[in-house]
Amino acid sequence: MASGGVVSGGACDQSGSGQASLRALGELFRHSLAVWKMIHSGVGPQTFYERRLAFFASQTEGASLVKRKLDEVYQTSLDIPDLLYDSLIAHPLEDIILVHRCLFHGQPSFVGGDLERLCL
Repeated sequence: MASGGVVSGGACDQSGSGQASLRALGELFRHSLAVWKMIHSGVGPQTFYERRLAFFASQTEGASLVKRKLDEVYQTSLDIPDLLYDSLIAHPLEDIILVHRCLFHGQPSFVGGDLERLCL
């Protein structure tokens, strides 16, 4: 952001259709809109998710953490823990949409964990 903060959006897709980029842009828009509303309404973050959004969107420590992480150069490979779950989830629309769940051993909850963890 021009103020120095960071707003993110992400998605994944293995089909090669490019839909992940579109969904990531949609999430980036929703996050940007939420941050804009927090700034312009004068109403601060109400939930943990909103507090994390505000933390990284501000020009304080959150944006500095992201910049430091992006600037790091790693000399070793990343060790990924074993998967605890790795399976398709059955649901009524599975003929057109696949839902897959995976979870690593010791993985923190997606939105949970420390405020300083950029996972939105």
